[in-house]
Amino acid sequence: MGNIICIKARSHSDFELYLIGEKYDIPYDFLIDYKKNRSVYKFWTEVGSGRIMAIEERPSDKEKVFVPVSPMSVSDEKRLKSITPIIAGDAISKYRGDIEEKEQEFKDMIAKKEEHKKKMLNRKYDPSNIVCINARCTPEQLFAICIANEIDFVEPAGFIISNSHMAMSRVWYEKKTSHLVAYEYICDQQECFDISDECLIPKNAIYKMSRKPVATPKLKATYDSACEYRRAKKLGFDIDIPKLDAFEFEKEEKTCDYIDIESFAIEDLENLLEAAIESEDYESAAELRDAIEEMKKKSDRK
Repeated sequence: MGNIICIKARSHSDFELYLIGEKYDIPYDFLIDYKKNRSVYKFWTEVGSGRIMAIEERPSDKEKVFVPVSPMSVSDEKRLKSITPIIAGDAISKYRGDIEEKEQEFKDMIAKKEEHKKKMLNRKYDPSNIVCINARCTPEQLFAICIANEIDFVEPAGFIISNSHMAMSRVWYEKKTSHLVAYEYICDQQECFDISDECLIPKNAIYKMSRKPVATPKLKATYDSACEYRRAKKLGFDIDIPKLDAFEFEKEEKTCDYIDIESFAIEDLENLLEAAIESEDYESAAELRDAIEEMKKKSDRK
């Protein structure tokens, strides 16, 4: 286990959570989500990643329920329980710097988020961009679904694992952005449906989205899928796809070394340039920029 902290989110103001998130490198939105979750009394999270290790529920004043998100030893469980929650008020009283300036920064951030939210909720939106996923599918099935629908596997996989204490049945994610749209779970033998507080999709589009989970597609062993698989494994997800384990990266990379630039249109080269920058292949990016400029000059001369 890495560096773990314990937080009682509801004991802190939103501004305090903003400071806590900044200090421990945990997304503010993540902390706010747990503050809004009334079923969670406190939780343990890993500094830097925001990965939930365990939560504590308190169904009543006398009852405490410790829920580990993933299997852990008795000693690890004792270690977590011994961690003192961050004391309310400490984030502000112990802040080193101009607290008023920091609070204004927080207010500006909130105002900007609200303005963006209003704009996004009033746009036209195609409901087919939302994918319904069976939350009880295997990690391998979820991976195949994500690859086929341009969703970052880490997002739904992490959400489902972090909420394993809930009897979740379906989750909805937006293609390309990989944003959580909504989720469905069973509570007190009743089916409950919640829209993510961070979802910026117009409500009328959400109510028109498909409620039928997509079928698991056949997964092809491509370079991109193998890269995503390797990334998921490195992040600690328990996933087993033999054909991606056996993928020959070196062989694939050698076949990609040479690119016949003349056979591409400017738009294709710009897409390749974007991919090269994202993968930090700056040498290829420089060559692609030169090729794009040359093609634009030729086009202007015609």
